[in-house]
Amino acid sequence: MAENRKCKNFFSIIIPVYIVEKYLSKCVESVLSQSFYDWEAILVDDGSPDNCPALCDDYAKKDKRIKVVHKPNGGLSDARDAGIAAANGKYVLFLDSDDYLYSDTVLAEISNSLKNANFPEICYLPNEYWSSNPSSVSGKYKDETLPLEKFLKRVIKNYYLHTAGQQFVLRLDYLKENGFRFEKGILHEDELWFAQILMQVKKVHICPCVFYFYVDNRDGSIINSVKEKNVKDKLYIANKIVFISKSLPRKLQKLFITRAAQIVSGLVQSKKALEITSNSEELKKELISSESLLLKSTKMKHKILYLYAKLKRI
Repeated sequence: MAENRKCKNFFSIIIPVYIVEKYLSKCVESVLSQSFYDWEAILVDDGSPDNCPALCDDYAKKDKRIKVVHKPNGGLSDARDAGIAAANGKYVLFLDSDDYLYSDTVLAEISNSLKNANFPEICYLPNEYWSSNPSSVSGKYKDETLPLEKFLKRVIKNYYLHTAGQQFVLRLDYLKENGFRFEKGILHEDELWFAQILMQVKKVHICPCVFYFYVDNRDGSIINSVKEKNVKDKLYIANKIVFISKSLPRKLQKLFITRAAQIVSGLVQSKKALEITSNSEELKKELISSESLLLKSTKMKHKILYLYAKLKRI
């Protein structure tokens, strides 16, 4: 659908902020240093109890392209949604406040890719640099637009390894017209959000530039902790993906079921997740029930894993 709304900027960069006083400056400076000028950054202070609110206000005074939203603590999903509500760009891009943009030319590279692809609704950025794994950067990706089915097959084959919020650049009119929101109160909300958005598109554009420096070894980072809520929410997300994919054509539905099975597979193969599950009868029942998704997967290794998990309990 053509965009009727007048955009003030090309990019709206949404940065949720919560107890990241040590990291915030590096994150914001990576945006300020961009060679591409046409952006706004929205710092969403999610009720941070440290000096972050003042730091956000200081940055807004220094550069008119920086907006600040102060709100009571509501979690990452709520902060991202508040950023979307305040956004006025053509495209929305997410940046976590303890990470930063990989180079000074990232926004220029992404904008050129989007323009050459005739301004697609959704663009996927597969090439992140992980601080704990420098080999995470790959030269195998191409600038191309793929039909949804082909894109999903690559995700499932782990050609594209991650589907976090920062890896998607979305046209703001598309986000608002479809009412897409991150579900509040759950961890790993990106996985569900990613699935809901993809179910509404016919194709996905790929931009291969190395765009993001992901600080994955930070103390307190969600990715470094596995607790009962992590396991519970992942099971909830896997089953919800299956439920909301029921209206799709059979081929696409099978691919989304396989994606959900990948989530369950990760839990079944995680020593820490199984240890947590063993201490909760309710969670154990949820996991056993969700293991049935492994049988519905298009991947033979998921079916084998289902049999292995079943035999292990005998």
